[in-house]
Amino acid sequence: MATPSMLKGVPSAFLKTKNSKLPELRSYQKAHGCYKEQSGWQQVLRRFPRGGGMLYDLEFLTDEKGRRVAAFGASAGYCGAALACLTWAHQALNQEEALPSVSSFPDKASLIKTIKAQVDEALPRARRPPKVLVIGALGRCGNGAVQLCKDVGIKDEDVVKWDMVSHFSIFFLQPLAIIHNPLSLFDNPSRALFSHHLVTILPYSPPSQAETAPGGPFPEIVESDIFINCVYLGNAPIPPFVTIPQLQAAGHDRHLTVVCDVSCDPTSPNNPVRIYETWTSFSKPTVAVKLDDANGTVDVEGKGEMNGEGEGGRRPLDVIAIDHLPSLLPREASEDFCKDLLPHLLTLERRKEVDVWTGAEKLFKEKVESLPEEKIS
Repeated sequence: MATPSMLKGVPSAFLKTKNSKLPELRSYQKAHGCYKEQSGWQQVLRRFPRGGGMLYDLEFLTDEKGRRVAAFGASAGYCGAALACLTWAHQALNQEEALPSVSSFPDKASLIKTIKAQVDEALPRARRPPKVLVIGALGRCGNGAVQLCKDVGIKDEDVVKWDMVSHFSIFFLQPLAIIHNPLSLFDNPSRALFSHHLVTILPYSPPSQAETAPGGPFPEIVESDIFINCVYLGNAPIPPFVTIPQLQAAGHDRHLTVVCDVSCDPTSPNNPVRIYETWTSFSKPTVAVKLDDANGTVDVEGKGEMNGEGEGGRRPLDVIAIDHLPSLLPREASEDFCKDLLPHLLTLERRKEVDVWTGAEKLFKEKVESLPEEKIS
């Protein structure tokens, strides 16, 4: 991928680690997970300045617009949605058992075939297809999640997509309405006829959160069967999307039975999905959310449309929180990532002048400066 001279002085370690032990005196290119105040981040980060090293975090290699130059986002969203649909089907077909271990698939075709077969088998028992809510639907990760739903036969009207409002708002003369992503409806017009009403597209700047603007918790999550969180976590805290008290208060009205937190940062203080505390894995893909009988894990017998009643007629709630979701499709995910990263690896020899690398170095130094003095020495 790169010549030895290009890599001189910058040993490469393309790994996804969780605050593992590191030697001193090294420079690394890693997806390390210590820039967003995750548990143990200070102990990990201090090793670099203490040893005179440098961290070029792959998660923060960005272009001039601040967009990551290489990411597993689309693969993560796709694989996360696959496991969410599989869990939903399993709940309907195997009421008393948690989803068993899962293994990687050789390609998308085999994954789609497996997930679609399970969803189709579960439909008669569930009595209706799942309603899926994706937050972060316009990003790479969200696009992947939405595409998986489409690939396994879930209709578009059953997939609710929330994200940033576009740079335009469409106003109907009557009635007044806003449509997000209007360019999917028109080919760049300034005025168009839609639904027999004259509409005007007005610039909307700056973009802001649309459906999520009021702040959570959101009742729409509880009303969905599957919730997939694809929101990239920043450094600023945001209101929780869903909470245990909210789920308990919903009682019989809770439809939610599967949560896939693709963002998956349970130790971050900014985690908006505050209903679980640990990661899951391919060997144990889900963790059950425990709710009190009196307040949420309720007997739903006789409620009609039911997606996956658990033991004794109780509706389950399972969380998928796997931080290596693209490993479900290892070949295709790796090929996509490498295709995006390779052009930038080829500039390593000029890393002191190429924006992608100088930006990563600047961010590293800013994070080191945020460390308490005793954490560096």
